[in-house]
Amino acid sequence: MTNWNKEILLKIIKEGLVSQKDLRKEFSLTDRQISYAISNININLKAQNLPLIILKNKTYSAKRELSSQIITNVEGTTKQFFPPEERWILMVIMILSRTEPIYLNDIIATLNISKNTALADLKKLKITLIKVNLKINFSRRNGYTIVGSEWEKRMVLYQSFKKLYAEFNFEDCVFWSTNSENNYAEVKRDLVNIESKLCRKFTDDAFFVLARFLSTVLHRITQGKLLNNTNLASDEEIKQTEEYTALKKTIFSNLVPQEKSFVALFILGANIKRQKAITVSMQTQLTNALWEFLNEFELRSFIVLPDKKNLLKKLMDHFRPAYFRIKYKLPEINPMFAEIIDKYRSLYEFVLQSIGPLNKFFGTTISADEVAFVTIFIGGHLVQNKTDEFKRKIGRAIPVCPNGVSASKLLESNLRAAFPELSFYPACSVREYQHFILPYDLVFSTVPLKSTRTVFVVNEILNEHSIAQLRNDVFKKLFNLNFANVDIQEIISTVGRFAEIKDKRGLENGITQLLIPKNNLSESGIHSNNNTNVYKKLIFVKHHMPWNRILEKVVMLAIQDQVVRNDFWFELKKEYVKQPEYILLNRKIALLHLNPDLFKQKLGLIFLISKNGLEYAGYKIHFVALLTTPNKTDQLQLLYELKHIAEDEPFIKELIQVSSSEEAIEKIKNYTTKKEED
Repeated sequence: MTNWNKEILLKIIKEGLVSQKDLRKEFSLTDRQISYAISNININLKAQNLPLIILKNKTYSAKRELSSQIITNVEGTTKQFFPPEERWILMVIMILSRTEPIYLNDIIATLNISKNTALADLKKLKITLIKVNLKINFSRRNGYTIVGSEWEKRMVLYQSFKKLYAEFNFEDCVFWSTNSENNYAEVKRDLVNIESKLCRKFTDDAFFVLARFLSTVLHRITQGKLLNNTNLASDEEIKQTEEYTALKKTIFSNLVPQEKSFVALFILGANIKRQKAITVSMQTQLTNALWEFLNEFELRSFIVLPDKKNLLKKLMDHFRPAYFRIKYKLPEINPMFAEIIDKYRSLYEFVLQSIGPLNKFFGTTISADEVAFVTIFIGGHLVQNKTDEFKRKIGRAIPVCPNGVSASKLLESNLRAAFPELSFYPACSVREYQHFILPYDLVFSTVPLKSTRTVFVVNEILNEHSIAQLRNDVFKKLFNLNFANVDIQEIISTVGRFAEIKDKRGLENGITQLLIPKNNLSESGIHSNNNTNVYKKLIFVKHHMPWNRILEKVVMLAIQDQVVRNDFWFELKKEYVKQPEYILLNRKIALLHLNPDLFKQKLGLIFLISKNGLEYAGYKIHFVALLTTPNKTDQLQLLYELKHIAEDEPFIKELIQVSSSEEAIEKIKNYTTKKEED
């Protein structure tokens, strides 16, 4: 039965009733293809004397008991059809678990394929195994054998069982049985006992895959196929674990120490539902690495993670078994990998870019599959904690300190606490700063520094009063706010005439912070802007247009309407022709802008919609916005509106579907009006 047919059958069995429309949508098949698939499924079911799939009123139905009947009948099935990928997996298992020579006729009979197909599959399998330093040999005496390191053979074997289980989704997937069946029941029983000893519970897939794999490994050990001394040369860490101790009085208890360590390693690396805490030493190191990773993720993504301690706990629970998987490079398959990459590419890329602290902790590069697991944890956490407090950071800053690691870390820590609204790069020295090339807005330095950006000279240790004053100065600069006419001492004096002041310094700090609210900083003053004279234009592009033409089209309209001058175009082209990623709003809108202090411009917004989309910095986008402003505050209302549009996925999809500029203008007008009312 092909993969399509299996998935269709499982869906109908699970749901009982499934319409043709739902099958069409989920599997991207035509009605004719679905009908053909159901026909083939019914042929297989009829051959096994099982109830057939029935079509009535454009809806397919199956009896609920069909599920258990299929599993019961699978073991008695003598004929089964497998797609190529599954055949390769089965060939690996057959060869590595054999008790007698495996010949071509054995493969043909077991997999129900022709001689030519078997030879073609073996040829492709040879190419696959070469990638992991293994090869297939054939001799008349020994049949087909896999030659290479015993460690690599076991890794391939484990991966094969995992893939096979993922395809069939039930324990009896290996219906034809491995030749190690004689110890399989005992291995299962001992794994259950180990669960009881450790007060833990393996997930189903981990349990059954582990049982099949370890029973085959035991079979190979009895044949004298042992690991060499270098594979687990430093296994003291494993021998100290409860898992290693739990192997006493089991089928594994008489193994040599290195083989016992191997079994314990795979038990440690298995996914479990309930688990105890890891050792204090390991927990502290792993916690620190995960915390650094989360900080790095915030820095790179400009996302403030809500309830970060709870997310840290979830990641700790995941990385406890992953610790041994990653450190000893055990095979791991993420069945959702392709879907994660397809749907959450941006989030995955941010996680991948931030994973450095964990790579350092494990002493190896974490695999793409593990990175995808972490992506799901973070994505799920963000969805679960989607509240009004979830905000993007409003600026990027660099702490610069020449006074050693401790002082640098102290400065960085103080600044992060004082400015949760800002995203900080790791603290660097003066020499490192001179070669710094990433985009940033501010510099905090313990020494005077020459820079093209604003530099705030600070002490390594910041007290409450200096923090309040510094926040005042920073946000004045960021938003071009002017408190020249506000005298805090005068306010305090006025308060003193009508009330008793018990803490004058505390009141001074409180008023200072009140003038620059800690929350919603990016929105303060936004709605007070008077945008009645804003220049607004919308461009609708029906056909594909390259990036340089898009740039030209947007800016030439602004020049034509005297919003900007020619020098603006020359600089913009130089700045954005290489498609810097940092100007993307939520990976949806490319936001073009230039410093109003350097280039004269009027307040305006040109919004371009590309019907067919365009490639930008590796992403497909449909929107480009040119934001112009005479100063650094007048554009905040427009920026606020663009930010909301970029983060509103349903509205983005609506805009992509419009067929004219008039329709787009109407939709945007209705959207912004509704937002204002909300």
